Amino acid sequence: MKLARLEHQVAQDEGFSSRPYRDSLDYWTIGYGSRWILGVPVSEHTEPITEATARTLLRAGLWKATLDAQELFPTYADLNDARQEVLVNMSYNLGFKGLAGFRRLRAAAAELNFDGMALEMINSRWYDQVGMRSQRLTAWMRSGSMT
Repeated sequence: MKLARLEHQVAQDEGFSSRPYRDSLDYWTIGYGSRWILGVPVSEHTEPITEATARTLLRAGLWKATLDAQELFPTYADLNDARQEVLVNMSYNLGFKGLAGFRRLRAAAAELNFDGMALEMINSRWYDQVGMRSQRLTAWMRSGSMT
């Protein structure tokens, strides 16, 4: 997995806001989609942050998302960089509990069935909620390539 590439992609997917805002699911977030700062949930009263602070939160979130993806997908180490980055991107976006709910995706991953994984991504509420992000990640999962 290429962490710098993943960080750049997730930053583009999430967009930056120095001030708290409600995301598409009505959660308070800040920076690049962070819902927590030092263990404290973001709220409408959270002070604005700098882009440098947001990048730090993003990197910490990606680290946690990577550990979560590794835990949820025992075949994670068998995947190429593109597919690992898809799962970490989804984990960052959905959180552990959200990604854990993709039981059929996880079953397809156990068999390294990439078409099945892509199909389960398409057949989810997440797919419609995140727009072009889901279409791009699904294509990368299916092909194993980011081109």
